[in-house]
Amino acid sequence: MVSNLNKAERQNQLIHVIQQNRKMTASELATALNVSKRTISRDIAELEEQGVRISVSYTHLTLPTIYSV
Repeated sequence: MVSNLNKAERQNQLIHVIQQNRKMTASELATALNVSKRTISRDIAELEEQGVRISVSYTHLTLPTIYSV
């Protein structure tokens, strides 16, 4: 899979997509951003290291309602 976005753009888009859809699976995010599920996992780990709180469960990913880009 090839994405036309650089990492920062992709991570911002990842946050935006989760905010718009409220709950998404890693597979849905990967499809929406045209990347692999592994890339989504790495991006989420990096975002969490930067202080972005992303709730991860076995079924979906969400952001707290107070978070905005």
